[in-house]
Amino acid sequence: MDWFAGNVSEAVTLAKARSKLFIVYIRDNSNEDTKEVDTLWTLPSVQERLNSRSIAIRIDSNEDAFRLFSQIYPVMCIPSVYFISPAGVPLEIVAGKCTEEEFATRIQNAIQLYESALGAGSSSSSPGAGASASESSPPAPAGGGPPLEVRLTVAQQKIAQRRAEKEREAAEAERQQETERRQLGQEMLKSKQTKEEQKMKEHAEQFKKEKREDELAKQKIREQIQKDREERQRRFVEEKAAQQQQAAEVRSKKDDDSRQQQEAAAAERSRKARLQIRFPDGSNQTNTFEASDPLEVVFTWLYETAPTYGRNFNLWTTFPRRKLEASERSSALSELSLTPSAVLLLLPSGGASSTQQPRVGSSSSAPVPATWSWLSVLMSPFQMIWSLVASFLPWGRGPGGPGPSERRASEPAPSTGRATQPPAREGARMRRLHDFPRDGTADDARWNGNSTQQL
Repeated sequence: MDWFAGNVSEAVTLAKARSKLFIVYIRDNSNEDTKEVDTLWTLPSVQERLNSRSIAIRIDSNEDAFRLFSQIYPVMCIPSVYFISPAGVPLEIVAGKCTEEEFATRIQNAIQLYESALGAGSSSSSPGAGASASESSPPAPAGGGPPLEVRLTVAQQKIAQRRAEKEREAAEAERQQETERRQLGQEMLKSKQTKEEQKMKEHAEQFKKEKREDELAKQKIREQIQKDREERQRRFVEEKAAQQQQAAEVRSKKDDDSRQQQEAAAAERSRKARLQIRFPDGSNQTNTFEASDPLEVVFTWLYETAPTYGRNFNLWTTFPRRKLEASERSSALSELSLTPSAVLLLLPSGGASSTQQPRVGSSSSAPVPATWSWLSVLMSPFQMIWSLVASFLPWGRGPGGPGPSERRASEPAPSTGRATQPPAREGARMRRLHDFPRDGTADDARWNGNSTQQL
């Protein structure tokens, strides 16, 4: 096949100038169908029919000429063959691959259409010049006919009548067209209104449908929210019950552990007896004994730790006030209710050797009865409290009366012979200064013109 070597514009110009069939072959080298169509162009029958009648050009799908050609003639598939007349009219289009017989048939159809179009163009004749000259020169009147003027008048009347009829027909046709146009416009308007109404109805139905769907969706969401709330409430109640149960179990376990510890501590304490022995001089000593030890063990311990009192003393319980008799020395401390702890008072028994206590602050060294020593030991806490309270009262000290320190000095002192110190408030940060020789004098009631009774 003789393919044109120039571009598409040159091929089109040459085909129009020579009035030849214009063939455009769209191909793609990567397409298998293109390779099969390429073999059809090599057939001798195809070349014999087309070489003398056509201008053929090949265009690849990746060229700019293909994009320009596709803008004028739509390309449906590749490969494609377009048979175009010199006037630019597509005569035949072969899309895709085809057999040899089908390709030859399509070429034959294109050639026939091309030749018929070419013959119709050459046989068109110009307007004839053999018009009769009867219009310019009327025919000679025949014998016995109407004169020429009459016949001209009749002809003119017929022409005018014919012209009037044509005008009426044209006016009638125009009115008919106007009526049809108006009817068509009314129908179009009515159709448009109907379409708009239908569209509005569809929109309304769609709106209602969407609203129903929204309501259903909202209802489902509300139901789901309610279910979630109920589920959360149920889980909360279950978790709370489980926590309460767990807390109760923990508390029960703690109570059991605490009770066991208390029982163990009580059992441990019940095996021991912690005794505090208070002596008549105000001192005390503490020791721990076994609960099963007899009371004699306590007396033996006191014989060793307090030899000052010898063996002539008795032990008394503080509350209830009871003397531990000699018959109870063989009894265990637990039997005497001295466990786990107890306070015992050591009081000397009657006798000259142990009942004489020196009186502190007295000029004579006369012996003091044992009963007075007992009372002195018992009343000493109350005296200390009273002295402390009276020291803060304005009427606690008179101008000439004895002060608290002097009264304490006149009271019997413990047998240790130590001087009694003024009492101090426990936990207090302030102390009262005393001058024992000068306290209670009237001159000391004022200092620098100010009263010191409130100090």
